Amino acid sequence: GGKVRVSAEMIDPHTQTTIYAESREGVGADSTLASIDTVTSILRERLGERLASIKDDSAPLPTVTTGNLDALRAFALGQRSLSRGDYVEAQQFYARATTLDPKFALAWLGQVRVTFGREDLNKAMVPLRKAQQLRDHLAPRERMYVDAWSARFDAPAQGAAKWIELAKVYPDYHPAQGNAAIWLYEDNRYNEAIPYATAATAEQYEYTGSNLDILGRLQLATGNYESAAMSFKRAVSMGRQGSLRRIAALEATQRRYASAEKALQRVSLQDLHGYIEKVSVAVDRGDWARAQKASRTALKMADEAGGFDARAFRITAATTSWLAGDEGGALRLARAAADQAAAALDAKENPYAEDDAALSIGAALIALRVGDESVAAKVEKTLQAHPQLMIAPSLRELADVLRAERLRALGRPQEALALLRPYLSGAERYQTRVALMQAASDAGELAEAVEHARWLQQRRGAAFMELKCGQCLQALNVADSNIAALLEAQVLKKMGKEKEAAAKLKSFDAWWATEALPDYLRTQRESAVTTSKLGTV
Repeated sequence: GGKVRVSAEMIDPHTQTTIYAESREGVGADSTLASIDTVTSILRERLGERLASIKDDSAPLPTVTTGNLDALRAFALGQRSLSRGDYVEAQQFYARATTLDPKFALAWLGQVRVTFGREDLNKAMVPLRKAQQLRDHLAPRERMYVDAWSARFDAPAQGAAKWIELAKVYPDYHPAQGNAAIWLYEDNRYNEAIPYATAATAEQYEYTGSNLDILGRLQLATGNYESAAMSFKRAVSMGRQGSLRRIAALEATQRRYASAEKALQRVSLQDLHGYIEKVSVAVDRGDWARAQKASRTALKMADEAGGFDARAFRITAATTSWLAGDEGGALRLARAAADQAAAALDAKENPYAEDDAALSIGAALIALRVGDESVAAKVEKTLQAHPQLMIAPSLRELADVLRAERLRALGRPQEALALLRPYLSGAERYQTRVALMQAASDAGELAEAVEHARWLQQRRGAAFMELKCGQCLQALNVADSNIAALLEAQVLKKMGKEKEAAAKLKSFDAWWATEALPDYLRTQRESAVTTSKLGTV
């Protein structure tokens, strides 16, 4: 008779006995949301919640969602698409929802999640600003959710704290748990992030696949390979194809290259970010030509797309050029990346500001490796012009890594050591350890140099998984995980530990064939053979 009935039962999970049952009828489909409101309010009161609390903490569903059922259905379909990692389809459904109801704040937030997932933060700004304007159309929890997203763009240093606060206030709110994990992950606080990521993998959450991917990355970064493999495989089984590149990284971390290549073959050629691992695995194997080819392909794709990726892949291409012995090409790419990042930082609104700052530091570090100091000097001036960015601990640390490398180049390694040692908290950046290793070796602090070299070799999962600037430093980190073995061999030789030095050099040679080494690395390898306790002979 044109009526719609909404019914709900509360069932004891142990006995399967119905504890409460409630229903309401209305006329026509448009009555559905009002009936849901009535039913849930009654059940909440029966469960012991005070009526005043229900009234204070609640709002009619049409107000905090939408009164348009077609828009609500489009939103639900968008949620389902996003859970599979199908960002294109999810964006279409969310956009349809906001077309049907421009005041549908949750659908605008859905578009924020899509653009963030696609790593296109510039496009995230428009729906985020819309959601901010529609705060009155959100429940209290979702208002905190908007505030946390706003911090990501307007006050990045507060991002992790905002998500952690939301996760603590609403411990069963899976989006808060998942995002808390991501922001802790970005700060290298892997062990702190794992409980949040685990909580966000509950089966009833529509983004379980995405959070399994995050959990697997955290597990890989902390060396828990078996758990990481399980997380990535579950993510792929749920349609999260991006986890295939993580599987490749997991296999390469353990030097199981046949399995890594098999995973990479399943990564779409149109997946721009999949080239990050394609480059890094080639670097790890010492296949410079293949690494350069993959980085150039990715850079061409990134340039066509424009935006931050075009800047980030210049760092990857500069790294492969340096490793292949093309110092001129590496320097040109590093300079271009630093200049483009500086221009982006000067823009009125740049959602990639933190990443651009990190990217510019990465460019300067590569330039220093080919003996050019001018890029570093220019980058430090750029960072001084944006002091608000240095509030972020990870950026301050990377800036100090750059300062330490400049001090080392000036023959002041002890000052470099004093600058970086305070960062050894367990959440230090991979390049912090690289700089400490080199400075300790230069300063004659041989035992410390060996300690850092071994840390770098043991934390290869972190080399692959560390975030910042779109993982633009992944290839450099992976290369340094191998170069650390060469430096360890050199230092052990200086310490008179001939057998240990020879064993370590044998490992290095197994990873990177001597005949394929560029001149500067071949020279380092020769010194590992000819270095005596008193120095080079």
